[in-house]
Amino acid sequence: MNTVIEKIEPMIYVGTYEKYNSGSIAGKWLSLNDYEDINDFYNACKKLHKDESDPELMFQDWEYIPNSMIWEGGLNEEFYDFLDEVNNSHINYEVFVSAIDNGINWDSVEESYMGEHDSDEDFTIEMLGEPEIEHFAHYHIDWKSCAREYMMDFSEINGHYFSNC
Repeated sequence: MNTVIEKIEPMIYVGTYEKYNSGSIAGKWLSLNDYEDINDFYNACKKLHKDESDPELMFQDWEYIPNSMIWEGGLNEEFYDFLDEVNNSHINYEVFVSAIDNGINWDSVEESYMGEHDSDEDFTIEMLGEPEIEHFAHYHIDWKSCAREYMMDFSEINGHYFSNC
């Protein structure tokens, strides 16, 4: 398993639709680590654009925020819970993003992550316990076929393996 890990610094470039529609991208990069929760963040956004009576926020760019948790007009209310999970995990940020971008809930990544491997065969050999296999050295084992069967209970995403159970 990967060892962590530096704290990620998610950021959003916050402008408004009114400014954008007037031909301006005036705004500012805000670090989400500077705010305790999503309400604190939104209050800072409104303060940033206090020159508008009712600013309609426009998130024009972002870093270290999974695409499934942000869109041009808003941030997922669970983002700060996600951020806490990532920052307190031994698993790196990219694994979390790969998982949630492929349908695995962010709050189950920690328990389902099985590590990084070069292939299904390598994963299967490690999971079945390579040292115990040594006394079968005189047998021919079709690792591709074995891995195909074994992988029924696991998912591979960009070389990272997760339990489906």
